[in-house]
Amino acid sequence: MIGLQPLLLSDEEFHRIRALVERHAGLQLDGSRKQLVCARLGGRIRALGLSSFASYCERAATDPRELEYLIGALTTHVTSFFREAHHFEFLRRTCAPVWEREHHRPLRLLSAGCSSGQEPYSIAMTLRDALHAPRARQPCVVAWDIDQTMVDAARTGVYSQKQVAELSEEQRTRHFYFGTGRMRGKYKIKPKTAQLVTFQRANLLGAWPETESYDAIFCRNVLIYFSRARALTLCRRFADRLTPDGFLFLGHSEGITELRDVLEPVGTSVYRARTGQQDRG
Repeated sequence: MIGLQPLLLSDEEFHRIRALVERHAGLQLDGSRKQLVCARLGGRIRALGLSSFASYCERAATDPRELEYLIGALTTHVTSFFREAHHFEFLRRTCAPVWEREHHRPLRLLSAGCSSGQEPYSIAMTLRDALHAPRARQPCVVAWDIDQTMVDAARTGVYSQKQVAELSEEQRTRHFYFGTGRMRGKYKIKPKTAQLVTFQRANLLGAWPETESYDAIFCRNVLIYFSRARALTLCRRFADRLTPDGFLFLGHSEGITELRDVLEPVGTSVYRARTGQQDRG
């Protein structure tokens, strides 16, 4: 039996794919990602019955669903529960006591680029443990991702034993059910934690699905995939959506010193909206 010949990706085809994902999602693929594109799209091209990357580019350029698949396939989904733990300590020790004392309304937080859901669920777990708010003032964590597959997976709230291994036994017991039968070895977020989180598909560079303000925005390890100009523009949009003195949490390598007019550093990759900053979205 003769095996399938590998699909070859020309420089021109790679350039077309790079242009598509940058134009529609802001993602920048450097030349070193050519092999990654081959690996992640080769099977998809064959599954569609296409014969080349050129024909796939034509398909993705005219089919919104395929463009969504393309962007999702080339997006990195590296995440874990309580990743960059100092942010959740800041949320628990600095933010929560002030919010509980001063805010007599439900809190709203945003996880932008939520991947498979560990970040927004970590936020929800932190707030459940730190706040003593009555039911009417329960926080709402809105979680966005550009990849609908990730949004759907996150919404189920089901994780493997490996994915929850770094959580304490107390955290697993308080916030998860342990699966039995065909779900044995899986953990599912309990309803009291899951109900705090709402998942939506959203392209950060496009129109956002909500117009509300947020007490805190987490957008960590996302800006590194954008040009500097796009990253700063996005952070200004975030600043516009923060409540006065709201907080923006970024990845450890995503400094934004150029935006000191609207965001002041208050912790390790944590920024606060300058007093008087209003929602202009």
